[in-house]
Amino acid sequence: MDAIRLGSRYAWTLLVVLVVARSAPGQPPQAEKYSSADYGVVEARNERVEMRDGAKLVVDVFRPDAEGRFAGVLCQTPYDKNGLATRAKWFAERGYVARR
Repeated sequence: MDAIRLGSRYAWTLLVVLVVARSAPGQPPQAEKYSSADYGVVEARNERVEMRDGAKLVVDVFRPDAEGRFAGVLCQTPYDKNGLATRAKWFAERGYVARR
């Protein structure tokens, strides 16, 4: 009987923690603090990349239309990669190379 009561107490504690965490206010987006879109975008679609184990993946690469080196962002999903194009372009406009 004590194990049931102890388990019930943990369940209630977990429920309270989840409810409080869900209702806690998060930081709102601050669009004015985002970097500006200073670059055009160059797209390379359906590039084949071979992994170390020999598997070949198909990726799209979005990069700023400028010379030089840029930091990279990897957008990865096991599903349809076309849904991430808008996000990848957003990063490329701000000076990142984005692969999806």
